Amino acid sequence: MKYKVIIISLCILIISMILFRCNKDLEDNEMESLSLTNDNSTLRDSNTMPDKMPSDFQIVFTFGVEQANQHSGINTVEGTIQKDLVLDGLASLDIVISGTDLEKIYELIQKSNIVSYPKNYKPAYMENPPKDSSRMVTPSNVYKLWIQYDNTEYSLYWHDSNASEIEEAIILREALEEIKKIIRSLDEYDDLGQSNGGYD
Repeated sequence: MKYKVIIISLCILIISMILFRCNKDLEDNEMESLSLTNDNSTLRDSNTMPDKMPSDFQIVFTFGVEQANQHSGINTVEGTIQKDLVLDGLASLDIVISGTDLEKIYELIQKSNIVSYPKNYKPAYMENPPKDSSRMVTPSNVYKLWIQYDNTEYSLYWHDSNASEIEEAIILREALEEIKKIIRSLDEYDDLGQSNGGYD
């Protein structure tokens, strides 16, 4: 009888150890999964912006080089457009941007899933760069974006100091450059005058 009790106790102990190990492995796998999701994935998978531009869509977008004290851009909240004239300062005008131009801008933001990017975007200059390596580009571009859509606000700041060549940076840069083209194509932008000088 004594030996039976010892054997049963040993069996219970072994089963308990096996169950504990299995539970620990599950917890470790869950933590690893969370770690991969949080650390290695910069962008969210889903695009939360509606396909069609909401009626409350607003944008404040400025762009220019890092060395400048003033940047060009638009502000649909205040109804203004501005242009960096370098030595001649910052020129601005009141503007009402057409629905067509706003829809083009919205479509660029929505299709490139800009709202999935971190608010302060700092990509590596290349995929898997060597340890302790970096790259700086001069002059470098600065983008500041704020949008309102569907009762939601989102903001982005990107000092593109390293001309990143990773895919997500290329997608973002191309979308922002297309928005710049739309702004620069507006008659009011031309009316602000020609820039005097430049930046090295």
